Amino acid sequence: MKGLLVFFLTVFLSMAFAQQPGHNGHSIKAASSTSTTKTQTTCPVLAGEINKSVFTDYKGKRIYFCCPGCIDEFKKDPEKYIKKMEAEGVVLEETSTAKIVTNSVTSEGNKPGETQTQCPMMGGKINKTIFSDYKGKRIYFAGPMCKSTFEKDPEQYFKKLNEQKVILEDSPRSK
Repeated sequence: MKGLLVFFLTVFLSMAFAQQPGHNGHSIKAASSTSTTKTQTTCPVLAGEINKSVFTDYKGKRIYFCCPGCIDEFKKDPEKYIKKMEAEGVVLEETSTAKIVTNSVTSEGNKPGETQTQCPMMGGKINKTIFSDYKGKRIYFAGPMCKSTFEKDPEQYFKKLNEQKVILEDSPRSK
């Protein structure tokens, strides 16, 4: 009887273990010699969610980004980002051209003498729920990664906004 109980317990635990997710959400059974591939869902530069209308084609591959500013960063060292995505198992879309083609949704940008409309980090449209208060002013960002980058060296970007003569809202804390 005791041997039968151990047998069933072993079978039950083996089945339960095989159904549990392993590293990176792959099931234990999936860990074999075959590699898993996935489509691109995150920006290779800032790791934000991609915008399918913001992309560049590089050596016959289409790379998507979260905002137009990331395209410029990518172009500084495209092979670095391609290798990173390939190492993560990301399969890039094939394109019919081997030259660099860029498509990005951009707006007019921050106009001198007008209130802030674009992220000072990457130029994307601002999200009014993501901001940082600095020197009595409220600076808005396109996403959390932009805010994080700003907060590492706020003076550099604050100076850029002032040079562009962008009108920033007063921080509620400064009133």
